[in-house]
Amino acid sequence: MSGSPAGCAQPGAVGDLAGRGDFWDTVLFRAGLYRRNALLSAPSCARSFALGAEHVARWLALWTATVDEHFAGHKADLARTRATRVAASISRRLLGGSASESSPPPPARVTADR
Repeated sequence: MSGSPAGCAQPGAVGDLAGRGDFWDTVLFRAGLYRRNALLSAPSCARSFALGAEHVARWLALWTATVDEHFAGHKADLARTRATRVAASISRRLLGGSASESSPPPPARVTADR
């Protein structure tokens, strides 16, 4: 894909990576660097890049495997827990629902070795 749809950073773009870093610094360390709605563009980005719940499940599996391999302790537990919540919210948004935790759970998870 040659360009990014409105509201979607091209995957792998520097701005995209910086935004993700700010997001996770804020989620895990309360850094206050990320002030946007991370889920606002999820449905339009999903349509533009053909993302589905299986992609979110794969991301979560890779995230969890990476955290398990490199980190331990309270912040590692927090990183896994928060990532699971983020993945569930994104999956609900991809299905056209609310990001709220009161929505139905996302589809089954995929393993990291797939």
